[in-house]
Amino acid sequence: MPSLSIPCFIARISNEKKILKIFNELTLSIVYFEGVGYFLVKRALHCGLQACLNSHF
Repeated sequence: MPSLSIPCFIARISNEKKILKIFNELTLSIVYFEGVGYFLVKRALHCGLQACLNSHF
C-alpha cells in the first residue's frame, strides 16, 4: 500500500505546484493588464484635458 500512495502523493504535489504556477502567472498578467489599462485611461484623460484646455484658451 505505501508504495502506491507515495507516487500518488508526489503526483498530487506536482499537480498542485503546476496549478499554483498557472494561478500566479495569471494573477501577474491580470495586474499587468490593469496597470496598462490604468496607464491608457490616464493618458487618454490627460490628452483630453489638454485638448479641452487648448480649445478654450
